[in-house]
Amino acid sequence: MKIYTKTLSTLALLLSNVIVCTNALAQNTLTLEQAIELAQQRDLWQQQARFQSKALDAREIAAGSLPDPSINFSLMNLPMDSFSFNQEAMTQAKVGVAQMFPRGDSLNIAQRKVALERNQLDWQQANRYNQIALLVSELWLDGVAADGAILLIEKNKQLFEQLMEVTKASYASALGKVRQQDVIRAELELLQLEERLASEQQKRANIHARLTSLIQRNDFTFEDVKFDFSVLPALKLGERIKTKSQEELLSLLTVHPTIKALQTQELTVAQDIELAKQNYKPQWGVNASYGYRDDADNGMNRADFFSVGVSFDLPIFTSNRQDQQLQAAQSQAEATKTATQLTIKSLLGQTYAEISNLERLFERQTRYKSQLEKQSSEQAEATLTAYTHDDGNFTDVVWARVNVLNIQLASLNIDIQALKSVAKLNALLQPNLGQYQGAPQ
Repeated sequence: MKIYTKTLSTLALLLSNVIVCTNALAQNTLTLEQAIELAQQRDLWQQQARFQSKALDAREIAAGSLPDPSINFSLMNLPMDSFSFNQEAMTQAKVGVAQMFPRGDSLNIAQRKVALERNQLDWQQANRYNQIALLVSELWLDGVAADGAILLIEKNKQLFEQLMEVTKASYASALGKVRQQDVIRAELELLQLEERLASEQQKRANIHARLTSLIQRNDFTFEDVKFDFSVLPALKLGERIKTKSQEELLSLLTVHPTIKALQTQELTVAQDIELAKQNYKPQWGVNASYGYRDDADNGMNRADFFSVGVSFDLPIFTSNRQDQQLQAAQSQAEATKTATQLTIKSLLGQTYAEISNLERLFERQTRYKSQLEKQSSEQAEATLTAYTHDDGNFTDVVWARVNVLNIQLASLNIDIQALKSVAKLNALLQPNLGQYQGAPQ
């Protein structure tokens, strides 16, 4: 089944009729694209990740280095009766050095593991860029919805103000069938509109505050910025999102940064298995020492000593340590693979949900634009005409006008929800990584 991308252009056209574009913008007014770029650049999480990446670079170098050699110095066979260094032939001053070597290929495996951890962090950074783009887009659409609702409410408020003035004038002149309760009802509806207007203004202020916090400088200096919520963001489905075929969706999801990070984690855990296997191999060490002997009391020369040796352990009792370490690493690897499968399944479910949601929203929007908005407007006009000709009641006029506003707001909300679904689908199947270039190839 196809996602009807043509409907998106129609949707954008419909919403553009609701949102009024400004002719000129102040220099400190941001567009959606500028807000996304600033939020990505000033994200403190990215700064933290860059320091973590540097730490992993240093750890990779350290992981491939041999352990430090050990030096020992000792006085051997010193006589207890005199503590004289040249009394006995066996007395010597000994200096030795020893170097241990890791088991098998442990060093290279440890280096590969740290390198994979850094790659995993790179994919996490890429995913963070994608998340920031989606978050800013969703907040921006909420701002567009609040701004559009304010315009609709203000327009209807003007109509109610005119209606209230006419009602008051008719009641004062005792003309027609205007009653006091009609005047009170008009005042009540106007107050309710003012409350709805204040609520939408509060929403817009909250959205402005949240967006400002996302693009705030890292030194927390205040910036007086504005957001152009009157401009419809150009959100379109990615070109590669064509069908709901599970194979095609899976192929797109498998290159998502979240999945790439988990797949890299699988490779990282696989290195733990290799390290556990190295524990079955002996650990080797070499040592060398030099022993100095003093001349005898009678002047006889005594030769110095040089020693060299090799040491290694015997990993033969493996059931309680090596076997358990290997089993633990293998189980952890399977758990990581399962986590990746769970995440893919979750993302696939989200994708299907958004595709279905988008199609239903298109159907509802068609119904609103082709029928509900037109019929509610006609009904409002008819009830007002009947009322002005003393052939209707005021309650019907108010109800019809409020119904028009409610349908317009609902239609606007459907427009916004559809664009949010587009943004979510793009984030799932065609991530927006902005200026991020750190993801491994």
